[in-house]
Parts: sequence; C-alpha cells; structure tokens
Amino acid sequence: MRQNSNYTLIELNDTYHILPVGQGIADLCNGIQINESCALLWNLLANDMSQAELTDAYISATGAPDSSELRSDVKFIIDMFLSRGVMDQTVSSTVLPISNADEHQPTTALLVPAGDTNIPHYKNIRIAALGIRLYGVSDFFIDNFDIFEVDDLPAQTMDVTVSTASVSDNIVTNCNKPMIRSVDFNIFDTASAYIIRYPSVSAVDTVVFSKDGLLVNIYIKSNLDIDRIREDLFHAIRLPFLYLAEKHGYYAVHSASILYRDKAWLFSASSGTGKSTLARMWTQAKIADDINGDLNLIGISDNVTTVFGIPWCGTSGIYTSVNYPLGGVVFLKRASENTTDPQTLTNGLLLLSKRIISPIFKPADLHKLFSDLSSLPGSIHFYIHRCTNSVESKDVLKSAIDLSLLQSSESPLHDSSHK
Repeated sequence: MRQNSNYTLIELNDTYHILPVGQGIADLCNGIQINESCALLWNLLANDMSQAELTDAYISATGAPDSSELRSDVKFIIDMFLSRGVMDQTVSSTVLPISNADEHQPTTALLVPAGDTNIPHYKNIRIAALGIRLYGVSDFFIDNFDIFEVDDLPAQTMDVTVSTASVSDNIVTNCNKPMIRSVDFNIFDTASAYIIRYPSVSAVDTVVFSKDGLLVNIYIKSNLDIDRIREDLFHAIRLPFLYLAEKHGYYAVHSASILYRDKAWLFSASSGTGKSTLARMWTQAKIADDINGDLNLIGISDNVTTVFGIPWCGTSGIYTSVNYPLGGVVFLKRASENTTDPQTLTNGLLLLSKRIISPIFKPADLHKLFSDLSSLPGSIHFYIHRCTNSVESKDVLKSAIDLSLLQSSESPLHDSSHK
C-alpha cells in the first residue's frame, strides 16, 4: 500500500488536508480533512508497505504501546483512505489504462524559437507583470487581445508561435502514457517541455511549451473554418499562459466579478449555480460594474492583492484590461432562501483552491499555491452565499459585505483606475 500519486497532503493553519493534484483534479476528485494521526499515517505511506508493516511503522513513530485497539484504529484509517481513493493497494494499481489514445504518444519535443521561423510577428500583449509575444497570421487571433497590446514587454515574456506546419517534424513519438488525461486534451511530461494533444475535432492539433513557460509552439489545422481556428487557438493559448502565471504567483479563479466600492468582488460557483445572474443583479441595480464574466486572475501588485484584467471570459463577452484591488470572494450555493455566512481564512483559502483552474500538475504546484495564497496581503473577505434567483439575494449579500467592511474599518482607498 502507498499514497495515491494523484493526491498530496497540505497543512493549512494547523489543519491537515489530503487534496487532489494532476489527474485527480482532472477527474474532479474530492479532498478530505484529516487529523494529525491520519497525517502521520499518510506520510508513512510515501513508501510501499503491507498493512502489517504500516501498522508497525506507525506504532514505532508514535511510541505508543502496541495493542489490539491501536491496530484496530490503524485499520480503520487505512480502510477510510482506501474508500476515499487517496491510497493504492499496490504500486502497480496507480498505473491506469488509456482509452481512445493514439498508439504512439509524444515523449520528446523540439521547441522552435520564434526567431528561427519565417512566421510573422503579430503583436505584444501584457497581462499583470507578464508579457506574451504573439507570432502568426493575424487572422488566427481573436480580438480579445487588442486592448492588452503594449509596445514594451516585461522581463517575463512568453513567445507564442502559431504554425500550420506538420507537428511530426518537431516531436519524437513512441508509446508513452499521458501525465493527465481529460475529455478536452491529453498532457505529456517530457524532460524539457509539456506537450498537449487535442482531439481530432479541435482546430488545434498540438501545443508544446517549455518548463520555464517562456516558449510556446502551437500547431493548428489550417483546413478548418477561420472562426473555429480563432476560437480554439484563443483557448489553447490560455493554459500555457496560466502555467507561466502560476510560476510567478498569479492564479486564475473560475468566477464572475464586479467592481463595488472600488474593489473587485468575485462570485464563484460551479456552472449553472447563478454567479452570472447574481453579478447581473448588481450591475442592473447600478451599484456595481462588470469586470469579467467567467475568469479572474489574482496576485500581488505593489503589495496589494489584485484582480488583473485578462482576455479570457468564457462565453460572457465581459472582460477588461484594467486591474483592481481584491475585496473578497463569494462562494455561491443554491438554496431555498438567501443567507450569507462569513468564512474563516482557512476555510476561505480551501474553498478558493477548489475554484482555481490554473494548472496544478504535481504536488509541488499545490504546495506553492497554498503558500502563495496564504501570503496574499491585506484583508480579503470570504463568504458562503446560499441564494435563490430573487433580487433579495443581491440585497442580502450586499448587507453582509457592507457590514464586513464597516467592522474591519475598511474604506475605498484605491481609485477604480488602479493599474
């Protein structure tokens, strides 16, 4: 028995949580909160061992006297770990079959620098403190990038080259399992780069990006409708950008956002819960303005926790290049009546981590995420808002936010044009 490699242990403000990473996130697996004894047992599972060996190791680590009751407690924890899927019976059980995969999968990628091709430079854009230098035929790129165009780029700039060339010239293939499988794409881990292979229905064939996030090659199918190419390419650029952003402390939260009292407020929930409906209530009441209809990038700017404008916004069409200080995050749950409950920092960060769509490929990525989130400066408010579709939902939430701001003696210190 040993740890399932799709999970890792996170310690957050003296609480312990086993949370999914990589394939576990792709499979929408749930995490569990555990106590200190369970955390000790989990750490012992870093090495493959039998139940008897694990029990003996646990008794030795705790210094507790051996007893049938203690061995029964250990068995209970083991059974719980197995039932929740966070532990594997054997090492071999972690190897999963691939369905509907190509016979030959990429294992090595040759990244082509932008300057080594005849592909034209399209434009430079800036998001937060990160740059993107786009190369490719102008017709391939969606208009959402236009308001982010700049002349001067920051030091951390990724080169994105879009090509209609055959991907096989630059990728060596053999039979290899993907690191992450999903209905949208397969991701492969090589020594120098990550490779994303898309299904046949996509206008994008393959994306290759270096592990420092600064070099991206995208191969598209030129025989498709130009609108389809533009849309699929736009979304294909997002993942390598979010990978680079994560390396520099910026994280994408699946949420709608509004500007209220000169701060950004994120409404986060699974699709269909009503985050867009709630945001629309605020803007229609003319007490708030839209920021983004589906995705928000958070990080630090000038020691202020900030929501940075990004071009990706789902199907909402609502986005901006302007940055705003973050006021708080509201997690929505559908209910028969409207109530708003402030959350502790620990619970707020846990809830926030579940709504982040930045690529968390490996355990180290999740540990960095919580380290970065825990270091965000300022007073960020977290709420669970149980809501209906009635206008009263907006009023109840507004009252809770206003009360929190009053109690914490906060005021709109930042002008809404904050960059």
